[in-house]
Amino acid sequence: MRLGRFNVLGLVGHGGMGVVYACYDDQLDRKVAVKVLHREVVREQENARRRLLREAQAMARLSHPHIVTVHEVGQVDDMVYVAMEFVRGQTLDAWVQQSPPWRQILAAFVQAGRGLEAAHRAGLVHRDFKPQNAMIGEDGQVKVLDFGLARLHDDDLGEALASGIAAGTDTALLLRPLTRTGVILGTPGYMSPEQHLGLRASAESDQFSFCVSLYQSLYGDWPFSTESFQALREDAVQGRVAPPPPGSPVPARVFKALRRGLMADPRARFASMTELLAELERDPGAIYRRVATLAATAVIAGAGGVIATMGSAGVALCPDARAELAGVWDGECAAEVGAAVRAKAPARAEEILAVVEPQLDRYAAAWVQLRNDACRAHAEGRQSARLFDRQTSCLEQRRAALDATVDAFALVEATNLDDLVQTVAGLPSLATCADVAALTAAIPPPEERRLRVRVQQHRETLARAEVHEHTAQTRLGLQLVESVLADATATTYEPLLAEAHLRKGACRCATGPRRRRCGRSTRRWRRRSGRVMRPWRR
Repeated sequence: MRLGRFNVLGLVGHGGMGVVYACYDDQLDRKVAVKVLHREVVREQENARRRLLREAQAMARLSHPHIVTVHEVGQVDDMVYVAMEFVRGQTLDAWVQQSPPWRQILAAFVQAGRGLEAAHRAGLVHRDFKPQNAMIGEDGQVKVLDFGLARLHDDDLGEALASGIAAGTDTALLLRPLTRTGVILGTPGYMSPEQHLGLRASAESDQFSFCVSLYQSLYGDWPFSTESFQALREDAVQGRVAPPPPGSPVPARVFKALRRGLMADPRARFASMTELLAELERDPGAIYRRVATLAATAVIAGAGGVIATMGSAGVALCPDARAELAGVWDGECAAEVGAAVRAKAPARAEEILAVVEPQLDRYAAAWVQLRNDACRAHAEGRQSARLFDRQTSCLEQRRAALDATVDAFALVEATNLDDLVQTVAGLPSLATCADVAALTAAIPPPEERRLRVRVQQHRETLARAEVHEHTAQTRLGLQLVESVLADATATTYEPLLAEAHLRKGACRCATGPRRRRCGRSTRRWRRRSGRVMRPWRR
């Protein structure tokens, strides 16, 4: 069989709009992928033909290593085809089913994100990004395809029309909406709230779809309810994002970035794909892992010359820990908190901010100082590895509490701002993380490494749940606690199980008229639990 001047080699795949064939271009001696309309399921032939032409126009505007290249568009009788670069590989959806490590999944999606980033710079919106619309080649290169639902940014529409392009011609198909206002266009599971509501899609809509795809690929589940289309739509429109599954090795910083990209309000998402990708690629722990490797190498070598070349021992090796608070509490976060408070309580905003901002600044500065001191003490051999691990664990839990507190400013109702002010003042004490006696007297973490990592992750989750409890977001707090209790393996470590049940009881007591009485009961339980847990310490 032939499609125009191409010899058909075989079927590659098919979707709702068309089928893709592997073909051979004998004139240019190359293998290509040719997409043609899927006639059996397309009712409006003329409309579908225009969609396919528009996809070709969208992709032809782009020349980027992470976007499939369009070679040409042609027509045979009443059949329109698009000849594209042939990618030897598989879709990201199929590749993820092979369970690659989370770091590889993240790296692959960052490549796909670069393709979307380039499309947005060219004034294009994909409008239907999903793992099935990106290919990973045998060389590991990821390319985005299927721009069939793409159209120019609204901002570029007037400029393109003003340049003399006639909206009624095939060359302007990219500018013309092919559905009436209010008609949903896209794949429901990956659609942004604005698409669900029938509003016009934007680059922020692509960002939302990208985050849904990455969440699904990293955690093996959807960020929203899949009980029904209505439930999924409500969760997306309300911005209700499910917490990560218990025991996930994916760092909390990645989930935080995804959660922001999945905000219901497009203005609350990242300003661009560039910012989102930068946040996903940020890995503060990488610096400290390199420090630990260098320190271990020096110890193993046992050579004075190695130590001498390190200058002032660990001091030069330990970078400023303030980088670890990027996205937790920094200038950008302070601006977001200020904007949230001014929007919720304009009359009291300056009064509230004058209290909370200095407190958050002091807490962050103290955290950075303790983190730096711990790194230096460990690198210089003044602190054992066991004590360093416990101090780091304590500080990570405090950072999680700080992170959740800052996030709460965008989530709480205006009536709960006073509770949030008290939560800031009552952030967990950092002094405990510097108290050697307290750290050594605490119940030791599990010996098995993987279990120890999971317990630490769950303790950070419980720290976040406590913040939700104090800010009247008990439903979110209970969801986080239940995710911990659902991990049957991690809760074999009895201290974690006790901590989770305590937090669950506290969250339940934080609602309704029984709040004050439950608070007294919880304090009594804490005092009693101290005596119960002494045998574990021994």
